[in-house]
Amino acid sequence: MNILKFLALTFLKIHYGTALVKLKSTLILSMFPATALIAPLGIFDLVREWITSNGSYIFFVLVAIIIDHLLGTVVHFFIKRDFSFKKNIVGIFVKLGLVFCVGVLFEGFNFIYTSENLITEWLSVITRIMVFLYPASSAFINSSIITKGKFPPVAWINRISNFNKNLNIHELTDNEKGNS
Repeated sequence: MNILKFLALTFLKIHYGTALVKLKSTLILSMFPATALIAPLGIFDLVREWITSNGSYIFFVLVAIIIDHLLGTVVHFFIKRDFSFKKNIVGIFVKLGLVFCVGVLFEGFNFIYTSENLITEWLSVITRIMVFLYPASSAFINSSIITKGKFPPVAWINRISNFNKNLNIHELTDNEKGNS
């Protein structure tokens, strides 16, 4: 099928199709100008380079999401007994989507201000910890529910909670607040 015929059919679907068909066709059409604008900017190369150099970070964030999902399924199925396939599927997609969107926004800091100094290093570490802790802290809480508070200890969950409240990295270490 040539491109003109494809475009004509897509516009017809937008005009005559159901709401879902119209939405799908609109999204497909919006990809053409977006791709045409992004490709010359070298964004694909930038993304590929970032993924290559940050593979371990991406891997552990995805593993945290998977572990959280599995433990959350156990909690809701066997302990709380309020498991729902719909909520389960929606939950994993919401968590993946939020981690992706917020992670991209946080990583943008590194590209906006490229000068390496203590502030940018701190910001990079803190934002990566926040992205990782979103699914990981949920997994820790689910694990604690499964083990009735034995593992991980409540003190660890409290430290993560305190870090989430004030972004003080010392909440996650043995160092006293204010000491390095």
